[in-house]
Amino acid sequence: MDSLKFFVVVSYKTDSFSSFPDVVMNGMYPDLKSAIKRQLEVCGGQHKPSGAGNNSVYGMNGVVSWIKDV
Repeated sequence: MDSLKFFVVVSYKTDSFSSFPDVVMNGMYPDLKSAIKRQLEVCGGQHKPSGAGNNSVYGMNGVVSWIKDV
């Protein structure tokens, strides 16, 4: 049986007043290109590495997002 691979876009808003912001699943995609396109939308059109030493990015709108392959 062939394994299936999907890419999940996940995010949270950094300016929330809670010290534990809600994490949101922004979609599951069959290819990385589609996931990156959605991540750019979630981040307001631009993002940069978050500096956390992982694959998360910081959007121009205050959203932290990452893509997880499952």
